[in-house]
Amino acid sequence: MSQSIIKQRFDTIEFLKCYKKHPCLWDKALPDFRNRKMRDAAEEMLLPISKLSNIKELRSKIRSIRGTYNQEVNKIHMSTITGCGKKDIYIPKLNWFSYADSFLRKNFEQYIMETESNLILNDEINTDGTSQNCNNEEHKVTKYMPEEDLSFQVQPKKRPLQNRNILKSSATKILKINNSLDEAVKVLREVSSSLSRFSNTEFTVFGQLVASQLAQVPLEDALHLQQEILTKINESRLKHIRNSMNNSSL
Repeated sequence: MSQSIIKQRFDTIEFLKCYKKHPCLWDKALPDFRNRKMRDAAEEMLLPISKLSNIKELRSKIRSIRGTYNQEVNKIHMSTITGCGKKDIYIPKLNWFSYADSFLRKNFEQYIMETESNLILNDEINTDGTSQNCNNEEHKVTKYMPEEDLSFQVQPKKRPLQNRNILKSSATKILKINNSLDEAVKVLREVSSSLSRFSNTEFTVFGQLVASQLAQVPLEDALHLQQEILTKINESRLKHIRNSMNNSSL
């Protein structure tokens, strides 16, 4: 069986369920996140589940998933800042986003807290003693940057929070972001639920089977086969419509 067929079987949600069981790979707040041996062992356990060829591909897949998740979170975050209401909140279309968000969100919250902590430190270092610069920084848009190589990340050192006003602002900001994420995830789940009621039919399964088979043949041949299949379906529908019209005219 070719490598391309194996890769097509990658199930992101199932992979995330197993990935969640190894917090040393994603929870920066844990000491084990910096434990190289534990991370290596966790990756070895995930490799056969992922159906990927080697650890390098596994790490690349994790970076891809995490990067995509971070981009979606950024879009939600930016929509809460630039939008005017709930209708303007960005809703992720990825079917696995809500599950990933259920356990990866804590990293985003930690990122916000560390960002505010850095603002406090900068304010204390300022020699002019004014709070204007800090206030200006506080109102800048905080963007959650996609993570780099997750296999070699080191947990950043936490700085003490000493400015209560900015700490309160940070907590309020996180609450607002969480509410926005909750709203987006809620809508996404409702859409997924409504779609699932119509997706588990024998015809849907057949359609998925046909799609997987078409993916294995050259593009030109696949397009010809697709046209033939659609032609047969359209002929059958037209025949049914004509019969219905003839029966109704009698």
